[in-house]
Amino acid sequence: MLWGGQFRSCLLDHSRTYKWSSYCVNAEVRKIIHLTPYEQYLAISRYEVDRRRKEYRAFFKVHVDQKIDDQIREASNGNFLLGNSCFQ
Repeated sequence: MLWGGQFRSCLLDHSRTYKWSSYCVNAEVRKIIHLTPYEQYLAISRYEVDRRRKEYRAFFKVHVDQKIDDQIREASNGNFLLGNSCFQ
């Protein structure tokens, strides 16, 4: 499972090495023709590409609490929705 830029299974050491990750395009300089940036990514900084990449990389450095990480993994593995009681 990909979370916080790392794989729990330790098969890969970083998001950039995952085949289906957009990390290399959003955080680095790789270009992939069939990848279209999503609005949330562009909203970080529409015209300042270096700033946008820097802030995107910072997102992957954030520590995720173990409890939250476990909840995400459980929901993902079980194909469950993740949210509070009002959402579920």
